[in-house]
Amino acid sequence: LTPAQISDLKESFDTFDRNNDGTISRRELHSLLHTVGHKVNAKGLENMLSQYDADQSGNIDFDEFLSLADTLIKNKEELDSFRESFDTFDKNGDGAINASELKSLLRIVGEKFHAKHISETMQEFDTNKDDHIDFEEFLVLANKIVKNKAPISP
Repeated sequence: LTPAQISDLKESFDTFDRNNDGTISRRELHSLLHTVGHKVNAKGLENMLSQYDADQSGNIDFDEFLSLADTLIKNKEELDSFRESFDTFDKNGDGAINASELKSLLRIVGEKFHAKHISETMQEFDTNKDDHIDFEEFLVLANKIVKNKAPISP
């Protein structure tokens, strides 16, 4: 995090630390996350607290908050990068990747393929069976490509 980001985060932290005790409660954290556009359900909030509440106090102090914010910022940057990649492969701009666009994607990532491979990949990742890969489906596909650095079809 840059000094400017830390300063901005401190300001946000202080704004949501309504009782000025130097910590953000579960409710205050939920409110802060919602305000900055990070939608999180109760389970997600509990997971965040268990992961970032290092002293297990039930609240998030500023250092713990910085760790959480750093992760959220990196995740957003990664998601933005995936969105940019998705938009690059979505040649016709319809918000989905069709079989032809999938073929281009596979060629660029170095996959050797034939028509059956395209069909199998489409079947594997097109979970709603609309013959297109939407952004959420693309994230699963991209994650598998990045994680495995191996062929994406079984």
